[in-house]
Amino acid sequence: MRITITEVLQRSEGKVWLAFSSKCGEGTVQWVGDPPSADKGRSCYVEFDILISLEASMLSHSDSPLALGSSRRGDDTVVRGILEAMDDDGMGCLRISRDCRIMVEARLDSSSIGRTLSMQPNPAQLHATPYDL
Repeated sequence: MRITITEVLQRSEGKVWLAFSSKCGEGTVQWVGDPPSADKGRSCYVEFDILISLEASMLSHSDSPLALGSSRRGDDTVVRGILEAMDDDGMGCLRISRDCRIMVEARLDSSSIGRTLSMQPNPAQLHATPYDL
């Protein structure tokens, strides 16, 4: 996913936390890469790793459609998507926009496919690793 770094929030002990924006929304992440490359205003492609599992408590029970994507809530990021598929190994495919899907560990059964889920990883649970195309 292509992101733009909107703010470098903290640099400590070789770790960098930053805020980002993208066409899927915004959030805060721990940067996994060369710290000098995490400069405000820089746009780059990243791969996200979400270090929490989807669980039944994250299923939406609302009848109204919820906006998909990501948003900031304090220092945390709210990620909302539709569970499209589940593998036998416990990985779920979550669609967070028309053209963006992410893989995340899921402790759910197949009856959850097609349901909207919302999770709130903190920056230590959401990593962004830059890469070149």
